[in-house]
Amino acid sequence: MEAPPPTATATATKLRLMCSYGGEITRRPRTNTLFYAGGDNRIVSIDLRSVTTLSSLLSHLSSALSLSFPFTLKYQLPHLDLHSLAPLSSDQDFHSLIHHHHRHHHHRRIRLFLFPTPLNICYRDSVPEVHLLPPPPLLYHSLYLLPSTLLSTYASLQPQLSFYPIPMNHSQSQSQPQSQNVSPHGQHGNDSNELDNDLARLQIYKSQPPPPPLPSKYVM
Repeated sequence: MEAPPPTATATATKLRLMCSYGGEITRRPRTNTLFYAGGDNRIVSIDLRSVTTLSSLLSHLSSALSLSFPFTLKYQLPHLDLHSLAPLSSDQDFHSLIHHHHRHHHHRRIRLFLFPTPLNICYRDSVPEVHLLPPPPLLYHSLYLLPSTLLSTYASLQPQLSFYPIPMNHSQSQSQPQSQNVSPHGQHGNDSNELDNDLARLQIYKSQPPPPPLPSKYVM
């Protein structure tokens, strides 16, 4: 005895889909038509009383097909080819799938394709933004001090560096006002002291590393 056909109530609460996964859509060499190559094909029965959303459908398919990787869904209507797969990415798409199933279940089953989610979509939020990158290093990190007595000579030798301000030290700034009040009788003693100070500054200047070269855009 043949089994009786399913009633309208049973059809309205059940969703039977042929699920294809593990393969890929490719073209035939001669006819250049699309077909699904490789993978597995299984009939999955879905109870619409418990599976009412897209997330519950994904969970049900993962359990029924023993899948451990994330995937996306597309389905093929009976009267269309593989060029016209419909996406299944929202609850509204899932309700449209149920509507098409109730219309075409007498002719041919709807075929559901499971495609692995690409890694660039899963981890696209982990790419660092441009504004989070560290700023470029400064061009100069050292401060070079020149004695005031050598400033004019150094500027004449290196005219392209003459616009850089050279700060004076504290002792030098205090010695200048006092030199104005020196009498002519103590001029020789002050000159010898200034000469000693200049020699000491010259030794300090020679002990410092040479200044870095200017960028090409500052060279005249």
